[in-house]
Amino acid sequence: MRYLLTLIVCAALGPLLSAGAKYVRDNPDCGDDAIDACGTEFICFGHEPRLPENETHLAESCKRQLKGIDCANEYSERCLLGFFRGSAVTALITLQEETERKCDATHPDHKRYLKSAPCLNKAGDRIHKCVHNFRDDLYRIALKAPPKQKIRYACCEYSKMYSCKQTSLTENCKDPKAIQYVRESAEYVLHNLVKVFCGRYESGSEECNALDKLPALDANENAPKSFILLLKSFAAAVP
Repeated sequence: MRYLLTLIVCAALGPLLSAGAKYVRDNPDCGDDAIDACGTEFICFGHEPRLPENETHLAESCKRQLKGIDCANEYSERCLLGFFRGSAVTALITLQEETERKCDATHPDHKRYLKSAPCLNKAGDRIHKCVHNFRDDLYRIALKAPPKQKIRYACCEYSKMYSCKQTSLTENCKDPKAIQYVRESAEYVLHNLVKVFCGRYESGSEECNALDKLPALDANENAPKSFILLLKSFAAAVP
């Protein structure tokens, strides 16, 4: 989830640092289909509710994940512009490094991952739903929230998603080492960065509760599966 959190920071800060700038190169090879083709398997619990639990399945998953990361990175280098490009590339490089450590049989994180995966999968269905709901909520904010309020809504929804994930872990995975493995990821570092940026706009706060409830998405308004496309929609909608 480190990749996702880095892009959340990008979506929040990009419009502030690049007002009026274009985010995507005007090129026929840079359409939405190009990034959709990269898939979503490299998003932990974003693609499906289970992680691979043995060497064989992990090796197969690693090939698909690294291929998807390479595809997304090539798209970002070729098509994205300015702060959004830099943030996406940074997020993908960070994700690639973390994935390579997990996939390298000689690295300590490889064994830690395999020992942790069965317990993490006990929370997999709920975490997958947390991520899926956040994707829909962020897209709803991009389309429905007042322009000057979008970042505040996004902060509240991110906080709700983060709490949802942590609750899912503590209630379903009882292995302290598995939970510690998750807590040592850079997700927690980035979470603190998002908290500083969002300030008092946390799920359940008076500030979040004071925001008007947004209308639901229309039947034909489906959130993109790719978080790059999703956050591109969000960033483009912020003045």
